[in-house]
This record gives sequence, C-alpha cells and structure tokens, in this order.
Amino acid sequence: MPEELVPDPAKAAGMLKLLWISCGDRDGLISISQRTRAYLKEKNVPHVWHVDSGAHEFAVWSNDLYLFAQRIFR
Repeated sequence: MPEELVPDPAKAAGMLKLLWISCGDRDGLISISQRTRAYLKEKNVPHVWHVDSGAHEFAVWSNDLYLFAQRIFR
C-alpha cells in the first residue's frame, strides 16, 4: 500500500531528490503504480510518472532504466 511505502509524505518530500515511477500500459501491475502515483500526488510528494508502451517485459524495463539514468547522471 502507498501509505506503507511513504508513511510520512512531508518528510519524504523534503528528503527525495528523485522519485521515479514507471510502468508499461499493458502491465498487470499498472493499477498498483497508478494507486501509488495518486497517493503521492494527493500528498504533494514530487515524483516523475512515466507510462511506457508495453507489458511487464524487458523492452519496457530497458527503456525506463535508460530514461531514469538520464535523470540521475546529469
């Protein structure tokens, strides 16, 4: 549950430099990612939400890792 993942949203917002959430649009786990994103948005925790085309598969993971890496290695 998002509340367990981020129990203190204000503290998390102050500590995080980057919180990246990504998922494929045909991934069976997208509802979990969407629920987490909604919680973070409601609690004003800055984050990046990225939905890629695909399922829970290597092509999606590979692309999302590439995009994530572009942000952390600036």
